[in-house]
Parts: sequence; structure tokens; C-alpha cells
Amino acid sequence: MDLEKTKKIVQAHPFLSGKTVNGVKTDELLIYPPDEVFYSVFIAMYCTTLNNEESLRPFVAEEMGVNYIGRFREGFVRYPKWFLL
Repeated sequence: MDLEKTKKIVQAHPFLSGKTVNGVKTDELLIYPPDEVFYSVFIAMYCTTLNNEESLRPFVAEEMGVNYIGRFREGFVRYPKWFLL
């Protein structure tokens, strides 16, 4: 999916942020590049900036996905939500 389509999904589902999924409160819907190499770079940038838009800049031409993200003391965990895609 392209970046604009994923942005529309996130904008259409703001009520999903803050919901509890598998016992973890989700903090936001995160747009991310699903390619493993790109994801590794993206998540390192996101952990530094905590800014989804800024972390996506190097990947705007790539395929995108949407996941929940929850923050823990140890780091982050993502929850794929196939019904959004």
C-alpha cells in the first residue's frame, strides 16, 4: 500500500488509539515500511524521534503497512491488525 492510502486508514481509525489489545494499551496506529531491512532502520529512527512522519521520510516511495504500537519500559511492541489493511 502507498503512503497516502495508509495515512487515510490512520485518519479513518483514530478511535483505535488508546484501546487495550492483548492486555497492552496501544499508543498509536503506526505507519511503517514492512520490508525487514527498511523496518529495522525505520524503528531505530522512530525510537529516537517518536515521530512517525519524520521516521518515514527515507521510505516514502516504498510499500507501507499499518500496525498498532504499544510502549513498554523495555521498548516497543507492534500488533498487526489485518482488518485495517
